[in-house]
Amino acid sequence: MAVDFHNSLVLMMRLKFERWINKQWYLHGKICHLFTPLSFLYKKVTNAGEIPPSQKLPTPVWVVGNLTVGGSGKTPFIIAMARFATERDLRVLVVTKSYRIKHKLSKSTFIESVLEPKIFGDEPCLIKAQTKADVLCIAKSRQDIEKYTKHYDLILCDDGLQDHMLKRSLNWVIVNNQRGFGNGHLIPRGPMRTALKWSKRVDHVVERGKSHERALGYALTVDHIYALDTNNPCDIAILKNKNILIACGLGHPDGFFDEVRKLGIHGETMAYPDHHVFCESDLKHFLLYDAVIVSEKDAVKLKSFGLSHVYVTKTKIRLNNNLSNLVTDLLNAITESDTIIA
Repeated sequence: MAVDFHNSLVLMMRLKFERWINKQWYLHGKICHLFTPLSFLYKKVTNAGEIPPSQKLPTPVWVVGNLTVGGSGKTPFIIAMARFATERDLRVLVVTKSYRIKHKLSKSTFIESVLEPKIFGDEPCLIKAQTKADVLCIAKSRQDIEKYTKHYDLILCDDGLQDHMLKRSLNWVIVNNQRGFGNGHLIPRGPMRTALKWSKRVDHVVERGKSHERALGYALTVDHIYALDTNNPCDIAILKNKNILIACGLGHPDGFFDEVRKLGIHGETMAYPDHHVFCESDLKHFLLYDAVIVSEKDAVKLKSFGLSHVYVTKTKIRLNNNLSNLVTDLLNAITESDTIIA
């Protein structure tokens, strides 16, 4: 009981701090000026988050990252690119890192058919579950991928934009257009991991959400809801009159809550920290409700608990014409390239 109380207290404090700091960053709170000395130190240590330039490589390496801390939508984009590429019979490797796991990996490891979020993290397991790509969890350095390049036609790196040791052929940046770049300052004064001056090293900027006509953009919508324990689709009408909890551990939880409400489902909301590891007290809280609706990212961590009243939102990604045409051209170029191994 004492451990559960301590964990709940830490969680509550962390949630309050994350909400508070995000409010300051994105609503231009004056208190952010107090963090200027720390931002100056970050700038000196990281060279303002310099992004290495792209270069021509025998095997294309696409690095997908963001300029800000917090969720921007990298993982859905990675999943979509991996699907499009494997549909063209390209051999794809997704390189990722585990976050918020208890024990760090001792060596870089491929995720096999058995998904273990406690070992590999939620996002790597989600990518593995939703694509036909090979997924490699990096233990230390992304340089590990160099020995695998000859075995693949395309390598997708989830994050690593500011990794100076990582050679890349394209730099992709995902921007949540509802949040943008906040006050535009480097952390901790603002949400920026990279100064905007380094955006010149970015090859393609993709907006998540409603994008303007000339932009590269995509949108995520909820396609349907399914039961966590059976994977069977659920009739949404059945959920509308129940005591519902809408819960998620995402970098931008409000977007998830809005998508569920668009289905006509309303209930209490619970925003856990990004990459939250669910514990016994969380499951007890779930039992207070007739039904709990969670994201796919949370579902990979809850699957092993055998919860019969938990439902998952199945999302669908829609690329706008500009992004769809660009991705098609890039993948066609790889297909036609001499780098593909017969």
